[in-house]
Amino acid sequence: MDGHTPIITASKSGNTTTISVDGSPVATILDGTDGQNGTNGQDGTNGTNGSDGITPIVNVASITGGHTVEFSYGSGDSRNSSFNVMDGNASSLS
Repeated sequence: MDGHTPIITASKSGNTTTISVDGSPVATILDGTDGQNGTNGQDGTNGTNGSDGITPIVNVASITGGHTVEFSYGSGDSRNSSFNVMDGNASSLS
């Protein structure tokens, strides 16, 4: 048995839009008049400024069977870290 693809149409007459499927009306939408815009609300208070961020230096080095990814924030910084990504595997820094 072959499938059936319905023909969906929309027609407008005045303030009425009619949606039909295969020529039979299935929905009627009545347009109303546009309402007025509401008034703007009050502005919120400004937040406090945060500290300046630091972008680490990222280095990728080849190792046998993969790569080492290093993040350096500066000499001796406790956030400095690295991890190995072996070929064919996914790794993440936690």
